[in-house]
Amino acid sequence: MPYVTTNGIRSFYDVVGDGPPMLLIHCNPFDHRSWLYQAAWFSNRYRVIIPDLRGYGRTDKVTDAYSLDDLANDMLGVIEAEKAREIVLIGCSIGAILTFKLGHERPDLFRALVAVGASAPAKDRGPNDPRVRAYREQGISGYYRPHMADTISEGFAKSPMGQHFLDMFEENAGALEAEAIVKILQARAPVDFIPVLPQIRLPTLIINGEFDSARREGERAATLIPGARHKLILNAGHACQMEDPASFNAAVSEFLHDLGA
Repeated sequence: MPYVTTNGIRSFYDVVGDGPPMLLIHCNPFDHRSWLYQAAWFSNRYRVIIPDLRGYGRTDKVTDAYSLDDLANDMLGVIEAEKAREIVLIGCSIGAILTFKLGHERPDLFRALVAVGASAPAKDRGPNDPRVRAYREQGISGYYRPHMADTISEGFAKSPMGQHFLDMFEENAGALEAEAIVKILQARAPVDFIPVLPQIRLPTLIINGEFDSARREGERAATLIPGARHKLILNAGHACQMEDPASFNAAVSEFLHDLGA
């Protein structure tokens, strides 16, 4: 399982399958395993590259302040290490923001974009961000599981499969640091991508769960990116690729089929 060091940060990523490259960028507060259903499905046709963002999984736990540019550069380091081009780029939540950023700034690297649970407007809540406050006051042991539960629908969180997912990630919570998660939240907070969305020229699919808190923002983003499509996954929340992988994978497969990708 490979690592790459970019600007002094050691990032872990996994690679599954062979074929045209597909890069999957996970959301807060999960790691690369949140794409396990997609890795299994798309690796039949694609070389699926799945990194851990800094602060998560096996990637360095960075507690110094950094920017969204730094996160994007981490992903570019993975892309360069894999010598990937014509990439299908899929990201969830902060991964979706990185999808917009990379697709806008480096369109030469990508074939298509899929943004899941995208929240393009700025949400700079600074020291009043309740998630930042909760991590600093309660730590990983007190707040990590509630944070995870907030990203999925209430019904899924209470289901046997939802509980299994939460348990699976919580098993690794001892390797996490609260301040490292705070820093990734703060890196995302001040960035507003609404002004650049009309400049994105890559084929784009935006996906939201029915109960996704970012649904309205995703629907709006789809009207601003030229030619973008929007897909709603029923009975699912923010991280809908985990809740209903069959519907999610079918939506992405249809989009890519129509592109000939």
